Amino acid sequence: MNKSLLILIFCLLFILLFLLNPGLREDFIRGTQVARGFFYEWEPEEMVADFQRGIIRAKKISDLAYEKGWEAVGAEIIQGGDTLQLRRPLFEKEKERQFPNLYSVLDTVNIIAGLKKEGVWNGSWADRLRYVGRYHQLAVAEMLESGIPASITLAQALCESNAGKGTLAREANNHFGVKCRLKSGGRNQWEANDYFPGSIACGCLQHADDNKWDHFRVYCGDQGVADSFADHTRVLENPRYERLYGYQVSDTLYLIDKSWFGVEAVPYYAGAAAMLKAGGYATDPMYHWTIAGIIDRLQLWRIDFAVMSMLN
Repeated sequence: MNKSLLILIFCLLFILLFLLNPGLREDFIRGTQVARGFFYEWEPEEMVADFQRGIIRAKKISDLAYEKGWEAVGAEIIQGGDTLQLRRPLFEKEKERQFPNLYSVLDTVNIIAGLKKEGVWNGSWADRLRYVGRYHQLAVAEMLESGIPASITLAQALCESNAGKGTLAREANNHFGVKCRLKSGGRNQWEANDYFPGSIACGCLQHADDNKWDHFRVYCGDQGVADSFADHTRVLENPRYERLYGYQVSDTLYLIDKSWFGVEAVPYYAGAAAMLKAGGYATDPMYHWTIAGIIDRLQLWRIDFAVMSMLN
């Protein structure tokens, strides 16, 4: 038996095992994600422990704002930097207030040190931090508009757009992989606005995803990226994501089915990530792990607590 035939037989056996064994298939998919740098292995118990330790500082900020007002928080942590003009009508009085300096909130020195200690710090994580610095204010505005945690929005944007470097982000200002739909009765005619009422997309772009004929929404003009973030909020207002809103920003843990993360209680952002997956946002079987992992490693939940402190 020659070498080529042996290789062919081995490949056929692997494919057969791959198709018949869902566990093997999921492990393989997860392994490819690790290899590509999109997802790194980490223990859910560590995620919970990191959240509980880090929440002490975030809660102190929130409590200070509640007792003494936002100006007291600003005097303590603002070093100059990003400002945010709030746009939710309910919070008109906050329009002149500043969102804190992002890197004071995130404590990036410690974040980078933690990633280096884990041995996972690389250019991809640096790109993600730069992306958060550039677009966090859009996620905060959407949190004030809808209640969706800014951490969830940012983690999804990082994942779906490859930190802004993906084709859809570059060519269509689409940072969340939101698709167009076939027109009713149309043949290969795509509509950006028929599935989610109120979409502000300006067209569709063909881009291979689940199949080569997939089309994705295009957002035009100088406000294209902001429109993408706003349209993402509209997408998550679909009833199938209703359970996502049950996980409110909180310093307590939420009970959750152990099958999701291997533990029975998780931070709110992990529960929300699981509900995104349950609602069918992505076909990746490990999508909830990826989203929760990004939030945990970059400590994006600190942004959520900074926003909450603005509202007290």
